[in-house]
Amino acid sequence: MKKLFIATALAALSTANASAATISYVYSNPEEATELNQTGTLGFFNSNLGTLTGVEFTAFGRGTTSITLTNNTIQEQTASAESSVFLNFFSSDLALRGIFNADNPFLTLSFDASPNFSIPAGGTANTSPTVASDSQSLDSALYSGLLSLQTVGDRTFDVTCTSDTTLTLHGGGGNIQAGQTTTAGCGGEITYTYDEASTTNVVPEPATLALLGLGLAGLAARRRKD
Repeated sequence: MKKLFIATALAALSTANASAATISYVYSNPEEATELNQTGTLGFFNSNLGTLTGVEFTAFGRGTTSITLTNNTIQEQTASAESSVFLNFFSSDLALRGIFNADNPFLTLSFDASPNFSIPAGGTANTSPTVASDSQSLDSALYSGLLSLQTVGDRTFDVTCTSDTTLTLHGGGGNIQAGQTTTAGCGGEITYTYDEASTTNVVPEPATLALLGLGLAGLAARRRKD
């Protein structure tokens, strides 16, 4: 009985513990005049950290636009306009590249229609700067391919974003000249969930040490009696 007790206490001193953890890589490009051709760098999962259990990738974009409407006739015209920026994503990683190619434009920045302006003959109307943003996330529940985004050691892959900007005019009888000033920027983030590599010989709790001490003392007393 004493030997069994001591063996149980000793087993508590050497346990294997695995804990869940996450690691993320992110890039964010500043806004610049469209059309865009921006690239960022993200990291693969380093398999030396542990066992990969999940992946989430998020693409995001933000933009700002101002619209100018000019009346080229000799009479007043009423008109409005709206703009969109379509963001296309590409990647040097084959798994992400296939997903982007099937779903581009991956993000859309939609700027609300400007108010209906009553523009006098030869006059001009300007909208205030309008901001729009969009994001889309993909996780390993949606596609298993991204679980291949792991390597031995630290390595990176690229994500590139391009844009297609549109301007739609409403009203004006074909007599309104519309222009815009638009900036946009793209970014991406990837988060890996994993089980950390097991650790051994963890520090025992005080209660475990006390139990072990009692067991050893009992064994010594028994040996003296024998």
